[in-house]
Amino acid sequence: MYAICGTFSVEAQNTNTAIKGRVSDLETGELLPFVTVVFDEKRTVGTSTDINGEFAIPSGVQLLTFSFIGYNMLQVRLDTINLSQKVIDFKLQSGEVNLQEIVIVPSGNPANLIIKRVLRNKDINDPQERLHSYSYENYSKTTYDFIPKAPEEIGNDPHKRESKLWKKFVQRARQIADERHLLVMESVSRNDFIAPDHRLETVIANKVSGFNDPAFAIIPSRFKPFTLYTDFISLIDKDYVSPISKGSTKQYAFNIEDTLFTQSGDSVYILTYEPQRGKNFNGLKGILYINSNGYAVENIIAEPSDESLVYARMNQKQQKTEQGYWFPSEIGFEVIFENIPAKK
Repeated sequence: MYAICGTFSVEAQNTNTAIKGRVSDLETGELLPFVTVVFDEKRTVGTSTDINGEFAIPSGVQLLTFSFIGYNMLQVRLDTINLSQKVIDFKLQSGEVNLQEIVIVPSGNPANLIIKRVLRNKDINDPQERLHSYSYENYSKTTYDFIPKAPEEIGNDPHKRESKLWKKFVQRARQIADERHLLVMESVSRNDFIAPDHRLETVIANKVSGFNDPAFAIIPSRFKPFTLYTDFISLIDKDYVSPISKGSTKQYAFNIEDTLFTQSGDSVYILTYEPQRGKNFNGLKGILYINSNGYAVENIIAEPSDESLVYARMNQKQQKTEQGYWFPSEIGFEVIFENIPAKK
C-alpha cells in the first residue's frame, strides 16, 4: 500500500540578501510558511517567512522573536549564533493550540470587521478587477512521488491532521520523496491577461523527467489560482467556499490571533478561520494575513476542513509591486492521496 504525493510551487521573483533565516518544526523538520518574525524588542518592525520557511535578516538586528499558531514562541539573540552560515536554521517547538476566546463587542466580532473591509476593497486589491491587462512570467516545479502508507495508529481519527504522528509521517514522506522523485516537471512561462477573461499562457521552457509521457505536463495548470478574491477556491477538482467571499462571515468563524508591524509602518492582522459549528458546506480552515494598507490579503494558508482520503494544502503569498498592485509572488501546493494500492 502506498500514497502518492505531489507538490507544486510558483515563484515570481527571488530576493538576494546577505543573511537568510529558515524556520522549521523542531520534531519533524517541516518548513513553516508565514511564521511571524519580530525584530528586536519593540515589536514595531518585523516580517514573515515565505512558503519555503525562509526570511531575510536585516543588518543591525540583535534579537529575533518567532511566533506561529500551534507553536511555542521562540526568542534568539543573534550574537549567540554563527552568522557566517549561508542559511541560519531556527527550530520551533509545537505546543498546544490554545485559541483565544472571541470577544464580541457592540459593533461585532473585530475579526469579522477586518474581513468586511477586505471585501469592500476587493476591486482595489484584485488585479483582475483593477487592471484591464497585465502579464507576468513564472517558474514552476512539480514533483510526484510514491511514499509509504500512513501509520495504522492514525486510523480514522478526525484530528489526525493536527497530530504529531501525522506531521512526522508527512515529513518522512518528504524525506523519501527527496531521495528520488517519480516525476519532476519544471517550466518557465509567460502569462498574459486582458479583461474581462482572456488569458494566454506561453511556455518558454519546459522539462519533464521520470516519465516518457509528456501528458503529465498539463497537470500543474489545475493548481494555479491567481486571484484570492473569488467566491470559491478549487483544490483537487473540488470547489470550496472562500473565506473572503461575500457572506463568508456568516459561514466561517474568524479570530484575530496576532498583529505584526511591518518596516513600512503598516499592520498585518493574523486571523485563523474555520467553518462555524453547525454549518454544512465545503469549507476550508487555515490562516489569513491581512495588511492594514488597503486591507489586502498578504498571505493565505488553506486546507479542506473535512477529512477525506486526499490531503491538500495551499499556501499563497501576495506582494505589492512598485506600481502599487498586489500580485502573487509565491504559490505552493502539497497533495497526498492516501491508501492507494500498489501494483502487484
